[in-house]
Amino acid sequence: TITIHAFILLLVVWILVLRMLRRNTERRRRNMVDVWRPLLAESLVEVPATLPSIHPQDHVLFLYIWNELQGSIKGESSGQLNDVARRAGMDTVAIRLLHTGRLRLQLLAIATLGNLKEASVWDELVRLSQAPNAFLALEAARAMVCIRPNAAIPLLIPIISTRSDWSPLKVMALLNKAGADLAATAIAQATVSASPPIAARLIRLLVSLHSPCALPIIRQLMNEQKPTDDVIAASLSLFGECSDLRDLAVVRAHLTHPTWYIRVQAATALGKVGLKEDE
Repeated sequence: TITIHAFILLLVVWILVLRMLRRNTERRRRNMVDVWRPLLAESLVEVPATLPSIHPQDHVLFLYIWNELQGSIKGESSGQLNDVARRAGMDTVAIRLLHTGRLRLQLLAIATLGNLKEASVWDELVRLSQAPNAFLALEAARAMVCIRPNAAIPLLIPIISTRSDWSPLKVMALLNKAGADLAATAIAQATVSASPPIAARLIRLLVSLHSPCALPIIRQLMNEQKPTDDVIAASLSLFGECSDLRDLAVVRAHLTHPTWYIRVQAATALGKVGLKEDE
C-alpha cells in the first residue's frame, strides 16, 4: 500500500512538472513570436543593428514564421530577410535540419534554403529532386529554381516529364517562377528528342505557359517529323493559345483530319487565331 501510494505521489508530481514545463515552453514561444514578428516586419524597411538570441528549441518555430513572411513578399525586401536569417544563424540550422531524416523538418529546411538562395546545398537538392517522395522532390525542385533558375530548368524538365505524381498546378507555379520564356524554350527543346507520349505532355505544359518562345521549335517539329495524333492535338492547342497568324495555315489544314479530337483542337484553335473568312 505504501509503495502504491508512493508511485501515485510520484505520478502526480511528474504530471505537475510536465504541466509547468509545457507552460514555460508556451510562454517562451509566445515571447519569441511577440519579439520576432514585428522585428521581421521592421527588417523589410531596415535591418536592425542588433538581433535577439533564439532559443534552440524555437529554431523550427522561427523558420516557419520567417518562411511565411518570405512567401508574402517580393523584391529587395526578400534579401533583407535573408540577411536577418543568416545573422541569426538560421542558414546553419536549416542545413542541419536537411539531414535529420524527418520529412516535416526536411521540407522546412529545403524551403528555407531555397528562400535563402543557399548555393552550397545545390548537389543535395539535385539528388532530392529525384526522391521517390513527391512532396520532397517537388520542394527540392522549387528550391533549385529559387537558387539557380537557368541551371535548374534543364535539369528539371526530364524529371517533370516523367513525374505523374507531381501536381500540375505546382509544376506550373515552378515553371512560372523560373520565368515563362526560359521554361518554354527548355521544354520545347526537350520535346524534339522525347518519346511521343512525353512530347505531348510537355507541349501541354507549353500551352499553360502562354509563351511564344516555343513556337519556332514546335513548328519545326510539326513540319520535319511525323508527329503522333496526341502531339498534333497538343501542338494545335498551343498554336491557338499563342494566336500567331503564321500558324493559321497549319490549323486550317487539320480541320478535316481523320482523328476526331485533332479536328476539335483545330476548330478550337481556329476560333482564337482565325480570320473573318474562317467563320
